[in-house]
Amino acid sequence: MRILVSGRKKSGKSSLLRRLKGLPHRAEYTETKEPVAAVSVNWNYKATTDVIKVDAWEVREENLQSYIHGSAAVILMYQASEPFEVCLPIINKIIIKTLA
Repeated sequence: MRILVSGRKKSGKSSLLRRLKGLPHRAEYTETKEPVAAVSVNWNYKATTDVIKVDAWEVREENLQSYIHGSAAVILMYQASEPFEVCLPIINKIIIKTLA
């Protein structure tokens, strides 16, 4: 299962991927240089013995449209210090292009 994590610079995408891998949070900021960074996580639900391989891809906001097809989910990240309205144009663009 592929999940995309996208958002603006400094919104916490890399931190989320680090936590999914079980690594600790880092307070210092390090910019991701690659257009796509990926981690693979074996996720298991407590009620079953099934294990699902989850590929979480960190995708820059401007590249999201190129990777959205075939993904099971998209997580849009934004900075809590910014008003939510900043993210609305991105969300609208994704929805309109995907449904077109």
